[in-house]
Amino acid sequence: MSFVTDRGRRRCYRPAMTAVAWAAIAVMTTTIVGVLAYLGTRVDALGNKMDGIGARLDGRVDSLDDRLGSRIDALGSRFDATDRRIDSLDERLGSRIDSLGSRFDAVDRRFDGIDRRFDAMDRRFDSMDGRFDALDERLTARMDGLSVRMDGVSERMDGLSDRMDGVSERLEGLAGALAGHIQRDAG
Repeated sequence: MSFVTDRGRRRCYRPAMTAVAWAAIAVMTTTIVGVLAYLGTRVDALGNKMDGIGARLDGRVDSLDDRLGSRIDALGSRFDATDRRIDSLDERLGSRIDSLGSRFDAVDRRFDGIDRRFDAMDRRFDSMDGRFDALDERLTARMDGLSVRMDGVSERMDGLSDRMDGVSERLEGLAGALAGHIQRDAG
């Protein structure tokens, strides 16, 4: 063991102490790099998860659009068929209406049936509007929830960044102190 004097004070500097300081700096640096790598993978995982949710929602909306489109097209063809039937009735009954008053009642009953069908279709359309509104509310609530969660992640990342800045400043201070000790040791 050797003693080095520093302005009249005797201090003991051991090479083991220097090695411990460098080992501590290496451990802290490794920890910081590991935390940054971990946070990077977490952010990537969250991004992938959001992409997956968006793809699933797109698929559901497309599927719903396809199903509703085919139903609406089917209703349109039924309307066209009904329209053709009404036109053919008008052509066949045009010359007979004056003499066949009793048949008007039958035709009126048929029109009443068609009106009931239209009313039933209107009720179906009304129920579809309600379902669309409910789906829209659910999607909006989910998107709002995701936004809140992303804001929380952003705040946590900001906090981690501030902590990393503090650790970096502490490391710089330790490096400066260590450099001063080494210079005094060498001098």
